[in-house]
Amino acid sequence: MEFMSGIRTIVTFQSSAFNSTERKEYFIHDGCYGDDVARWLIDHLRGNDIPADHEPTPEELGWHFGFSVGGTDYRMAVGHRSAKGSEPAVWIGRLERKAGRIASKFHRQMHGIQPDAVRLIHSLLSSSLKVRNVRWHHQEDFEAGQEENGATEPMAP
Repeated sequence: MEFMSGIRTIVTFQSSAFNSTERKEYFIHDGCYGDDVARWLIDHLRGNDIPADHEPTPEELGWHFGFSVGGTDYRMAVGHRSAKGSEPAVWIGRLERKAGRIASKFHRQMHGIQPDAVRLIHSLLSSSLKVRNVRWHHQEDFEAGQEENGATEPMAP
């Protein structure tokens, strides 16, 4: 089920600048990497006068944080997928609107994502020398394992 009418909201990228091997004592489980990626994004958002959480919060598959663009609140989740066979390790980010529990049950967090929010995250990632191979995906394609359909721009058809 595609919700975004063209906006790609899942991003994958490669980077060796962030921790993907050392379990920290504050991780909620092994493999809960991404705290430093989330902090890096938060720092860059706040450095550009974008309201953002001060610290990320752990979740089952990584970390998340909130930020606001154009009066709309968003949530960015960040996690890591280890290399498998010939597939390289990648960082995975998922952009959603902040939504309450009831709204989330009806996938309301996937509605109303504005292009400015996606472009902002894209700009931070693609302009960094720490990050390479930025690819944007439609949720439906990504969840179906069709990452070959990823694009270098979040607004690509």
